[in-house]
Amino acid sequence: MRRREAGERFMTPGRWAVIVLLSLGLVLALVLLYFQWARSDYAREEREAVRRATAEAGLRRAESAVKFVWDEVVWVVRGERVDGSDVYVWVFPDRVEITNAGEAYDAETLRTDVLKANPDASINRIRPGYADGRRIWEVWYSRHENGVERHFYGFYGFEDGRPIETYRLPAKTSG
Repeated sequence: MRRREAGERFMTPGRWAVIVLLSLGLVLALVLLYFQWARSDYAREEREAVRRATAEAGLRRAESAVKFVWDEVVWVVRGERVDGSDVYVWVFPDRVEITNAGEAYDAETLRTDVLKANPDASINRIRPGYADGRRIWEVWYSRHENGVERHFYGFYGFEDGRPIETYRLPAKTSG
């Protein structure tokens, strides 16, 4: 091992750079591990819902799985059966319900209907759900009222697209 000369610094700029880069890499790895851990319960629930939907409805593949929480927790899995038909599978903790996708009101038509009724609305999300004992479409949208952005949750019939209930959320205020 080489002996340091008097006045020679041990921590050179190159060594500092290596230490800083290794520290940043460690912090990034820990942050990624934390987010993976935080999402693990949700991912496990999703896998279980897809597994149950696949087994109960005879799905060849699942296209999407959406968790919906209102009166009770339900996962809505959209998929394709072995015979090629598209279905929605409602996975409850104690039961499974299957609906042919052809029986559902089209989400894009619902989008058009909501925008017709609320021309100034900006639709954030449309997803299937289950509330008050029936299958629904949930439409989350925002509108400007008196210069304030307000958010709404509109529930519409899953089969016919008819309005069921709209919830107006309180506006955010600053100050």
